[in-house]
Amino acid sequence: MAHHPDLIFDVGLHKGEDTDFYLKKGFKVVAFEADPDLVAHCRDHFQQPIADHRLRIIEGAVAPAVKIAVGRVDLAEMFRTHGIPFYLKIDIEGADHLVLDELGRFEDRPRYISMEAEKVDFSQLVSELNLLKRLGYRTFKPVQQASIPGTRIATTTLRGEPLHHVFVDGASGPFGEDLSGRWLNYGECLRRFRAIFGLYRLFGDDGIVHDFRGGMRITRLLSRLYRRQFPGWYDIHASLR
Repeated sequence: MAHHPDLIFDVGLHKGEDTDFYLKKGFKVVAFEADPDLVAHCRDHFQQPIADHRLRIIEGAVAPAVKIAVGRVDLAEMFRTHGIPFYLKIDIEGADHLVLDELGRFEDRPRYISMEAEKVDFSQLVSELNLLKRLGYRTFKPVQQASIPGTRIATTTLRGEPLHHVFVDGASGPFGEDLSGRWLNYGECLRRFRAIFGLYRLFGDDGIVHDFRGGMRITRLLSRLYRRQFPGWYDIHASLR
């Protein structure tokens, strides 16, 4: 299976918030989106990269081989057709594990991968980390998503040219070595998520604090203090290194 260091799979294109950054970085992108309206929006917005063969948009859902309301994407076939990407971003609302299951059918892996982390069931979060570990990923970073919009990054393109970018609302943010902070081993990442789940239990949507008078006010004050939704939510980034 060919590995392409200049290719990214954006599984969950939405309005192209992430693909825009990937294209500016100089990557080619194969993007997947199930919503026909969002596909139409992105095909209009990214006309030039599509014409330049730098972006291909695949319409359909990553789903089990059962009857669904929209077309189904055979992700294994996409890997065979386009090769293994340098980075695989997954954001498809609870079906992320399906992508990892398909990836597991191949020997090669993207160097970097990210997915939305479970925030309700800690055992499910552990299962996600275990699956990434079985796929060969050695180091991890929990990345707070609520603080991404408006974040500025100074990085470089694949050609080594300087790039300044501001992440818009809905973007997943940086990836790979553009991420701040050190990479964690499995145990360190698990301990970090235990602390995060402690905040979820206290201040999350059904947090204990909200059962008490003034609880919502405390959460709002913390959101103001941290200048983001508190406690927010996280993506898991994983690296083969």
